[in-house]
Amino acid sequence: MRMLPSATPWHRSARAFPTVWLTGMSPALAPAMSRKLSDRSHGCRHRLGCCGVTADALRRSFATDQQSGEARKRFVNHLPQWAKDEERPSTVLKVAGGALLLPLIYGSFAVHALAGDGQEGEGQAEYSRDVLSYTIHYAGGLLSFNAALHWGMQLAEFGVPRQSEYMALYYLSRYSAPVVFVFFGWLGSVMSSSVPEDACMFLITGYVGMMSCDFVATIVSVAPVWWFKWKAGFCACAIASLLLLMFSERNVYLGQTPMLRM
Repeated sequence: MRMLPSATPWHRSARAFPTVWLTGMSPALAPAMSRKLSDRSHGCRHRLGCCGVTADALRRSFATDQQSGEARKRFVNHLPQWAKDEERPSTVLKVAGGALLLPLIYGSFAVHALAGDGQEGEGQAEYSRDVLSYTIHYAGGLLSFNAALHWGMQLAEFGVPRQSEYMALYYLSRYSAPVVFVFFGWLGSVMSSSVPEDACMFLITGYVGMMSCDFVATIVSVAPVWWFKWKAGFCACAIASLLLLMFSERNVYLGQTPMLRM
C-alpha cells in the first residue's frame, strides 16, 4: 500500500520541535540541522557502543587477572585424603608428644627443688647442677627430634607431588632448613656444662626457628592443617621449661663449674 505524503510540513510536526527550537524557528535550516543532529547522535551511539564493548572487555580482563592472582596465591595440595580430612592430631600423637615433654618439664622443676642455699658444699648442690646439665642435653636431643619429623615426611614423600620441576626445592627446604636450627641444639648441648645460661638461650632460639619451619610447612600445604598448632604447643612447653632452667639458682649463683675432676 502506497503511503500518501503528509499534508503537514516537516517543520511543523511534533518530532521537529526540538530542532526548530534550536535553529531559532527557521524552517529553512531545520532539515539540515536535523540531519546533522541525527548523524551526530548516530556517531555518539556508535562511540558509546564501542566504549561499552571496551568496558566489558576490561571487566572480563580484570576478573581473569583477579582469578589468576587468587590461583597463584593458592598452593596445590598434594596431601593424602586422610590428612585433608583430619582437623586435629590423633590421640596417640598427643600422648607421645606429652610423654616426650615430661622429662624436660620434670628436670626444669627438679633443678629448683634440689637447689641448696649455697652453704652445703658437695651433695645436694651437685645434684642440682647435674640435673641442669642433663636436662639441657635432653632439650637438645628433643630439638633434633623435631627436625627429624620433617626429614621423615620428606623421605616418605608426604605432601609432595610424585613428579615436579620443583622437586629439588622440596628437598632443599625440608632437608636443609631444619638442620640450621638443630645446630643451635648441638651447640647448647656442648655448652651445657660450662655456660648453661647461654646454652638455654641457643636452645630457645632453635625452638623458635623450628616453629617457623612448621608454620611455613603448614602454609604451603606440605603438612596437615593441624600440624603448626600441635607443634606450636609442643615448642611452647619446651621454651617455658628452658626459661625456667635459665633462671634457676644453680645457673645464676654457681656460674661456670667444669665437670672434669682432676
